Amino acid sequence: MLKKILRDNASINRIIRKIVRAIHRFVRPVDRLTSLYRVYGVVNLNILDISFNMYSKSDDHIVNEIFYYSDYEKSEFRLLKELTKLSKYFIDGGANTGVFSIFAGTSNPALSVLSFEPHPGNFKRLVTNVALNKLPNITLYQNALGASVKDLEFTIPSDQSISTTASANENYVKNFHDIPYCNIAVKQRTIDELFVSLPVTSFDTIKL
Repeated sequence: MLKKILRDNASINRIIRKIVRAIHRFVRPVDRLTSLYRVYGVVNLNILDISFNMYSKSDDHIVNEIFYYSDYEKSEFRLLKELTKLSKYFIDGGANTGVFSIFAGTSNPALSVLSFEPHPGNFKRLVTNVALNKLPNITLYQNALGASVKDLEFTIPSDQSISTTASANENYVKNFHDIPYCNIAVKQRTIDELFVSLPVTSFDTIKL
């Protein structure tokens, strides 16, 4: 209880997480410590000299990993940065809470980012994170992407908490965590439908 009180106070969390990260740089492994003291509140992340803010309520695994582990998916971020240098559009299918969309939109302000995220909890956090970074070049869609335009049954945690494993494949989702799940209806759109209204060039980037 005391740990949760200390962890989930934004001001205290800011101080203690910096201490934990400093310890983590010199004393490894302390993975249990970084897991127990997850990020709560607004945190500044820096990836390949691209600085941006993200919000977590001790529930965003991706934010936690990037904050404590400087090499988290570094090759993917490096590739995305290079690909979007010459892109006009970046389509982020399954944007989750927005780390790739925000990284791309920050690294290239001329880039138009179209972020798709059907999970209501993830989408709400995505909206928060884009607003935190004041990025008018990101457009948000609370939709899935697929082969046809239709209503889709989507499996998410019953409490609608954010998740990196929410999916239209129910069995896949339930393999990860022993928690209650529910199915919701989400609207699926297609990239082809989107491209009808976009002047797509050979330099555009899609992440799925």
